[in-house]
Amino acid sequence: MEWTRLKSHWKLIVLLMIPSAAFALMLVQASKNQAIDYLEQSKRSAMREMAEQAALFVRDHMDRAADLMLDVEGTVLQDNTDKEGLPAYMETVAKVRADLIRGIVFIGDDGGMIGYPESYWPSFAAKELSVIESQPLDRYPPIDWSPPFYSNMGKFGLFSTVAMVSKRVYDSDMNPIGRLSMAVDTTGFLNKTIAFVDNYDVQVLLYDQNDNLIDSFMTLGSNPLRPMRQSNEAIRSLPGAQRYFQENGFYYASADIPAHPRWKIVVVSDLEAVERTFRPVTTLSVVVLSVGIVGFMCIYGIVSWWFTRPIRQLAVGMRRIAKGDLHYRMKLERADEFGELAEQYNAMTATIRELIANLKATEERKRRTEMRALLSQMNPHMLYNTINLIDDVIDHGGKEELHRLLEALGELLRYGLDQRRGNVRTLREEIENVEFYWFIVNQRYGQRFTLTVDDSVRRHAPASALKLMLQPLVENALFHGLLPSPNANGVVTVSAERQGDSLVIAVRDNGVGMTPEAAAALEARIAAPEEGEADGIGVRNVHQRLAHTFGAAYGLRIDSGGPGEGTTVRIHIPYRAIEEERR
Repeated sequence: MEWTRLKSHWKLIVLLMIPSAAFALMLVQASKNQAIDYLEQSKRSAMREMAEQAALFVRDHMDRAADLMLDVEGTVLQDNTDKEGLPAYMETVAKVRADLIRGIVFIGDDGGMIGYPESYWPSFAAKELSVIESQPLDRYPPIDWSPPFYSNMGKFGLFSTVAMVSKRVYDSDMNPIGRLSMAVDTTGFLNKTIAFVDNYDVQVLLYDQNDNLIDSFMTLGSNPLRPMRQSNEAIRSLPGAQRYFQENGFYYASADIPAHPRWKIVVVSDLEAVERTFRPVTTLSVVVLSVGIVGFMCIYGIVSWWFTRPIRQLAVGMRRIAKGDLHYRMKLERADEFGELAEQYNAMTATIRELIANLKATEERKRRTEMRALLSQMNPHMLYNTINLIDDVIDHGGKEELHRLLEALGELLRYGLDQRRGNVRTLREEIENVEFYWFIVNQRYGQRFTLTVDDSVRRHAPASALKLMLQPLVENALFHGLLPSPNANGVVTVSAERQGDSLVIAVRDNGVGMTPEAAAALEARIAAPEEGEADGIGVRNVHQRLAHTFGAAYGLRIDSGGPGEGTTVRIHIPYRAIEEERR
């Protein structure tokens, strides 16, 4: 459908909904982007704080491990002569701090070994013992942390890492008597640090003093903690991990553990995780927006139907009036302003119908009055000329001739004064009336002139004609065309021709004629006669009566070939058979 043909309410929907929907979508996207930016900043800040808190947490646990180491050392020194109570004390320490201590062992310089769990030392501790042997214990600081390694002593077995925390033990004389070592669960460190990341989807990485990956833990906001073996070679070293995080769009924050052995905590999160958080929000916003648009369209459709339906009915009624249908009534039964408007509309159309009916009646009365006035002008004119003729016959003619003249005059008077059938007659009746008139006037002039009625007139005899339209034209042709002419054989010819929906009747004479300019001036004068003008009363009355009866497009047309060429007056009327007129 073309835009110009769209209904107003649909145009309004298009003009309102499309910009509104676009603006709403832009607003949702802008809000989402702003929220993501805010969340990114918040998350970066939170991860920095988490990394720092995790580093402090690990340091605290390291300090506790060192304190436990000193406590166990004191027990070793107290029981140096009798070490029977040392295993029990080691078991107590390990069980009390099972989240931190996975095993304890004292290796004397004399080759003796006391440890917990007793079943593990030394039978299954070859890896641990080799690490202890490699630790340099004669330098500062006095407590040494080994690089973490995977061990069966870890909380999760081979999936956990431990670090051996070792110290040289000296007697009261500062003589070395052996080595004291504790297996500290580094995976447990990460497990504890996860508590700082709350419900974020993050990964916590632990790097040693050589920037090598020790272990990692991952947490998902809706899932429990689970350890993960890190197989990505890119993050096995801290510099490589930092490059990898920057190139692949990861958040990360790192913090150094502010104590020996200078380990580092790294907290990592994916940028897409933030956007994934908002995908349901975006989807929900789009759904809510779509439902809102549909709901608005439904509400608007109902409201539009309620308000525009009576307006459309009013428009339909106005178009019906414009087409002339004044009988159309608006059927709108409502108790609001639209109902009152419809009622006033119906009252207006009724008033218009009444006014038009009164106007038509007034125009018809006016037309009849004018027609009677025109006939009253013409009939005395015709009677005056006829009586003059009869007077001449009385003076010069015989009784029989007078009788025939009076009989013809009676027919003329009967036809002219008969108002029962109105002013519409047949062409046959008009020709008969002209023949009666011609008989009278031709008697006066001694049969000098001839009236010829063409056969075409006989063929169209049933056609309707205006009463007394031919007789004044024949009379005018006789007195103004033939009598002034020196031609002794004057002829008036009446013919008829159908031209489409019109009937053209021509009255021709071979009299004096006139110039084309004079014919045009005469035609203009009879169409708009000056008030009080006496010349050409009969012709002028015929033209005006034709225009009154059939419309301004019909009437008389006058032309002449020039002086001595005669004159032709043509009557233009609509062609209707008298039977059609009577129906």
